[in-house]
Amino acid sequence: MPLAWSQSPPTVGRLGPRLAIFLFLLALALMAAWFIYGTPQGRQFQDKKFVHAWVHAHPCAAPTIFVVAYMVMSVLLLPVWWLQIVAGHAFGLVMGVVWCQLAATIGAVLGLSISRWLVGGWFRARFETRIQKLHFWQEKMGHNGLLVVMAVRLLHVLPFAISNYLFGLTPITIYDVAIGTLWGGIISTSFYAGTGAGLLGADHFWAAMAIIYVILCIPLALRYLRPQWFARIGVE
Repeated sequence: MPLAWSQSPPTVGRLGPRLAIFLFLLALALMAAWFIYGTPQGRQFQDKKFVHAWVHAHPCAAPTIFVVAYMVMSVLLLPVWWLQIVAGHAFGLVMGVVWCQLAATIGAVLGLSISRWLVGGWFRARFETRIQKLHFWQEKMGHNGLLVVMAVRLLHVLPFAISNYLFGLTPITIYDVAIGTLWGGIISTSFYAGTGAGLLGADHFWAAMAIIYVILCIPLALRYLRPQWFARIGVE
């Protein structure tokens, strides 16, 4: 079911807190980018050997810290693919994918929620009511939110963090984003985690990736081959 947007456009009195939050997130993103990519301490966390040793020295705290760091990076619109490589090297393929997907799902929900709270109402009031074509696509995405999210994750047509904020401008529900990210992001995460785990040269790895990809694409294919099946459950 599409999300019914009850959020009203921000008034002048409500713009102050939203603008302050936006500027705070922007400053935090710049600081995080500078620390990770511009300081020796930050660059250590891109070193697979350093992270591997640190994870083994802190086996209980490491997964929690990794998940939080991944979530923060995605919310701040910073790239997370290198974290997936590090996760594969530090945790192994299976647990690397598990921790990455958990963090990605939470980060996607947070990104959508922040976007919707900051500018969702303004965007809807400014554009949706004025552009009939946009309204049509908004309705379509509301009914097909899970398929849209899965397609974006499987085809990797948009950077992960940016797509989360764009979803916040549509009626796609939080549940669609959570399930679509958790399920549809497995392939890309497995690729990067497999790179970190040193499995790219293994035939069984590529065979497993191909099988999983086909399974994940089945709902998307059936959506167009058998639309009547989806119409029965409210997906138009």
